Amino acid sequence: MLLVAIGLVLIFVQIVLKRSDGWLIGANLISLTATIYICTLINFAAVIADYNVSHSQEASLHGVRIDMAYLLGLGPQALPAIDRACQLIGNDQCLVSDHDGLIQQQQQIMASWRSWGFRSFRLQRYLDKREHQPASG
Repeated sequence: MLLVAIGLVLIFVQIVLKRSDGWLIGANLISLTATIYICTLINFAAVIADYNVSHSQEASLHGVRIDMAYLLGLGPQALPAIDRACQLIGNDQCLVSDHDGLIQQQQQIMASWRSWGFRSFRLQRYLDKREHQPASG
């Protein structure tokens, strides 16, 4: 939606400044390239999961529960938020098999050099640190 808004602003600027159609196309290409580049840096699954878990704390006062199926559906990148959600609602309510399935997916991603990425590397570091922490209880 932001890209569409930028396009509309650029059309307005083109009209006001009496720029050519080539200028408008070039400006739109620059904004499109910047948008794609920025979106490659954002881990949307982690952002969405973190937002949902953070706001579920407020919503729990009104009887709204965390949708664990949705969080699990976001994939391995949502594991840090899922871990936080499990701490909030109690580990006994978390589906261990689904959680372990996401960890196995992450291990498969890290096993192949073709699917390796910075996001996977950071998630693996998180999982390694979590594995070495003493159990609280």
